[in-house]
Amino acid sequence: VLGSGCFWGAEKGYESIEGVVDAVSGYADGFGVKPNYRAITKLSNKFNKDNFAEVVKVTFNSNAITLEAILKHFYESHDPTQLNRQGPDVGDQYRTVIFVHDDVQKRAAQDSLAQLSASGKVLGSIATTIESVQDYWLAEDYHQQFLEKRKSAGLGH
Repeated sequence: VLGSGCFWGAEKGYESIEGVVDAVSGYADGFGVKPNYRAITKLSNKFNKDNFAEVVKVTFNSNAITLEAILKHFYESHDPTQLNRQGPDVGDQYRTVIFVHDDVQKRAAQDSLAQLSASGKVLGSIATTIESVQDYWLAEDYHQQFLEKRKSAGLGH
């Protein structure tokens, strides 16, 4: 479960990777805020440390692609140095975060973060956090494959 800003483009990016079975937009790791788009984007929740993160739950075939390759895409598809924002999107819901389910995923995430930090490819401090997933809520239907729906409707990206 990966948070890298707005889930629309992130979801589309993961879906394009060979070996990814499914990429689903959702909300993770919030408390005291309803897990829905209207609630998490309210001005009063913009800098609420208990707000949910916009995330993508990525399911992949480990015989076709590794978790390390998924994490490499994660880092390359957003700016992991931006705290609680990506581009013009600002707020805690846009934080850069890797939510893990077990110790194997946690070690892989920690190793990937250490490799990125040592690579010299990133200017500045890395803001990405690694956390155990506490909860995941499926985003509303209209957010699933949002960019593809817009394209099919002739609205572009």
